[in-house]
Amino acid sequence: MFWFLYTIISIPTVLCFFYSNQASFLSLLNSLLFLLLSSFAIFTLSSKHQQKNIAFLLALSLLLPIFVFELMRFVSFYFQGEGFNARFFFHLSWNSLLEAGAAYLLLITAVIFLLSLFVVLIYQCTIRKIGKKIPYYFAISALPLCLLLNFALKEFVLLQFFPFGIANTSFDISKLQEMGLNPTALEKVELQASSGKNLVFIYLESLENIYLEEEIFPGLTPNIQQLANNGLRFTDIQQTPGTEWTIAGIFASQCGTPLVYGNSIISGNDIIQNGYLKHAVCLSDLLHQAGYKQYYIGGASVRFAGKSDFYKNHHYDQVLGYDELINELPDKTYKTGWGLYDDSLFTLSVQTFERLAKEEQLFNLTILTIDTHQPAKPSHSCSNYSALQNKTLDAVHCTDQLVNNFIKRISKHPAFKNTIVVLFSDHLAMMSRQKIFPPEYHRKLFFALLNGDKKGLNTRQGSHMDIVPTTLAALGIKHNAAFLAGNNLLATEPQKTLVDFKNAEVQQAIRHVNKNFFSKDYSLCQDNQLLLKMENSKSLRIGNQILSLSSAGIPATPQRYTKDLAILAYLDDSGKIENASSVHFNSLPYLLTRSKDSIFLLITPNKELPYGLDNFTVSEHGIKVLIGKFNGSIFSLGKFKNLHQLQIPGENCHAILQKTKIPTRKNHPQPKLDSLCIEKNQFAAHYDRKNKHLIIPKVALPDGLISSTLVKESEKYFSLHSFSPIKEEITKADNCIAYYVNNLLYIPSLLIKDGDNEKKIAPLEMKMILKHSYIFEIRKQDIDKL
Repeated sequence: MFWFLYTIISIPTVLCFFYSNQASFLSLLNSLLFLLLSSFAIFTLSSKHQQKNIAFLLALSLLLPIFVFELMRFVSFYFQGEGFNARFFFHLSWNSLLEAGAAYLLLITAVIFLLSLFVVLIYQCTIRKIGKKIPYYFAISALPLCLLLNFALKEFVLLQFFPFGIANTSFDISKLQEMGLNPTALEKVELQASSGKNLVFIYLESLENIYLEEEIFPGLTPNIQQLANNGLRFTDIQQTPGTEWTIAGIFASQCGTPLVYGNSIISGNDIIQNGYLKHAVCLSDLLHQAGYKQYYIGGASVRFAGKSDFYKNHHYDQVLGYDELINELPDKTYKTGWGLYDDSLFTLSVQTFERLAKEEQLFNLTILTIDTHQPAKPSHSCSNYSALQNKTLDAVHCTDQLVNNFIKRISKHPAFKNTIVVLFSDHLAMMSRQKIFPPEYHRKLFFALLNGDKKGLNTRQGSHMDIVPTTLAALGIKHNAAFLAGNNLLATEPQKTLVDFKNAEVQQAIRHVNKNFFSKDYSLCQDNQLLLKMENSKSLRIGNQILSLSSAGIPATPQRYTKDLAILAYLDDSGKIENASSVHFNSLPYLLTRSKDSIFLLITPNKELPYGLDNFTVSEHGIKVLIGKFNGSIFSLGKFKNLHQLQIPGENCHAILQKTKIPTRKNHPQPKLDSLCIEKNQFAAHYDRKNKHLIIPKVALPDGLISSTLVKESEKYFSLHSFSPIKEEITKADNCIAYYVNNLLYIPSLLIKDGDNEKKIAPLEMKMILKHSYIFEIRKQDIDKL
């Protein structure tokens, strides 16, 4: 029975290996050995209990988290071909499951079946006293060994320890040009644009350049290849940070800057619908200025990730998605878990093209396909790919047929003579390569211009950001707009300095510009009045900002804000809103440490808050509103039954902001950071000069705590030596724990040990500079201290 259970537990691990883009036998064997030793050890411990129910609950409570962890790894490998990364957690939410669950019914069913079978087998093993004859000391020695063995667990914790992001510090604008960025994009000008040709812009979901490689996939995309050969194909378009998901790919290719915002608490799928980056000049703004009529049509819901908000904010006349199009179908049951099949989408797109062409007005028709979105589901009208049996390749082959049929149909219309067609990947595939991609292949985006003046191959290196200026040039539109990170790839002059989008300083510059130049200024105070109230059932007004109720891009109901969601806004001293977003209640301990010098406004379920943020009475239900500052005062603006009841008008806003700066009184306990850290606190970090070890007993992570040890490698560099997860939660007594925030490790107090001598320094900041090697750099002013 045990070996049957072990087989079930091992299935996700083996599948991770199967779906991995870079399969490692060592990693597989390591994980299998970990599962074997941990299972034996846990059953040995549980078998010592005479009561079967207690033995069952003990084994289940210890093995279930391990099995769920392996199932999560499998899901990540299944979709991406790699383990846990920022993108995985970016899309991992209950809302995402509700929105797209219908597309993954088979996968969800399989996971539920495995979990059910797992529980039954655990019970059978415990009642049979598996492990009873194994010596007790085996379990005691095996469990620590398990922690050392499990590479995957270490990978998981380190990812949480080093989340993506960089600090939003001040930036010297004069450096933009030497980075390859265009400072002219920061200047506000009255847009001018001449007329040009019509535009049909087709975003091909996850359809990357490799699918056109005949040597790798013979006969997979013959039609798109022929179309590209008759047009202009770009061969070196690379994906960069801030463009890796659909709304990010759309935004970056339309507006010439990645979809990132400041030192943000905001999910990338929430940036647009929370009202940020409205001032970025985009392709459709210029087409509007030139007199174009503009339609977007896509098979998925336009509510997700703010697609509707983006297009409407940038002058699209019609934005049509699943909800708007489903009634146009003769068979309303013909749909996927994501929305309309692409054959239905292209049929409706032909009708839209013909309708726009009849109006004798320049037009832009933007289309987003969906069949190739994981899990790939090709339209029923397509033939499958014959060279290899694979659903993803079937969907790609189907897209090839449908795009060709669509262009054939619209090419018969007289308006096509004056129309440019753009074919572009929205992003690289978020999926496992399932052994179908060559392991060393350098993945690139597909980009082609059809029906234009130029033909052949363009070998210039580019990115999403270069699509908009290149498209405008192909349309023959003369304009006065500049794009922060985009260049015209059709230009005849030598290529400008390439932007290194992975460089931390470049990322900082882009975030700074996106926040301070392309986003509207929002303020809590309007005519010195603080205003909080529900605008409607889908949005909340905070000062002059209308904040959409959404989580990870998916609309959230107001009721969730009494249960598991909160609204967090950071303000500067004048009341300007730096960031505002819906966040999960459990993530507040992490998020509230990110900007301890900023005033925060918090609308939260009426539960006990971390760090002793408030001493206000907790009721059984409802919400409460707090405003305050880590190093100042924190006080309540009121309690309400729900968001619908929330209304705080008429307050003297600036007086409230001034109160937050007053040092905390005894009856207003403040979060306990370095100012309260006492020298002998048990959680204070200490550095031993003799062995060069920096030991940190507690480090606060987004999802928990770890203890860690760093080793000094040189005068200013430390490397991560070891770490251990800590199961307990952050409490009010944790005065001296360290925090990791956006590549910065903040240590509030550090004891230096040099033989029998000790001295205290506070605080110490270390910046992580090599993500994969986990190398930290200390500041110049701190070198002599250590």
